[in-house]
Amino acid sequence: MTKLEKINKVLTSLKERDFVRFLEYFFRLLRKVGVSLSLDFLYLEDAALTRPAPETDFEVTVWNRHNFPGSIPWIDQKKYEIFSQRIKLGNSAYLIRHRGKIIGYRWISTDKNIFPREKIINYFPDNTIYLYDAYISPEFRGKGLFALSTARMIRDHQEQGIQIGSVSSFFNKSAQRAKEKARAKKTGLILSVKLLNRWEFTKKLKSYPAETG
Repeated sequence: MTKLEKINKVLTSLKERDFVRFLEYFFRLLRKVGVSLSLDFLYLEDAALTRPAPETDFEVTVWNRHNFPGSIPWIDQKKYEIFSQRIKLGNSAYLIRHRGKIIGYRWISTDKNIFPREKIINYFPDNTIYLYDAYISPEFRGKGLFALSTARMIRDHQEQGIQIGSVSSFFNKSAQRAKEKARAKKTGLILSVKLLNRWEFTKKLKSYPAETG
């Protein structure tokens, strides 16, 4: 790459960031007058493309209806009730552990009717379960641990021909980088509009070819 090409690349990146900042600010202004807009990327995880973290000190376990604990010391009561309700609805939590200690989690829903973004996921294939609410402790970020949990999810469901889908905000660049690192496939860009917190509709603005995200 020549020096001029490098300069053009930097300038293009700066223009894109300015546009994203403006768009985010514009969306916030609209919310003040009762118009809620959101832009979201759709992703599909792929077992053949996922590269799990190589460290042997990490493992993934699952909470479901059969083994959800009666208390969780590291979260408050309000969050425990949220987790408990998700489990009752049939969702599962994939826990990322380091030497036995829980350092992160990812939730999946097997029913689009109880997924938090049910209108958006209508754009996924029918044989899809939905990944949401992911967290990893700051000191363990950047180690490919989400890919480790994704590989376990896919292994648990691929015999039934089930895919793993997820949604990432257009403005959440860190989440998008994590998806790229896990080599998830970006499949679409969705605009959601909600008026006065009552009327809602969605539109697919863009489809992406079947390639890594």
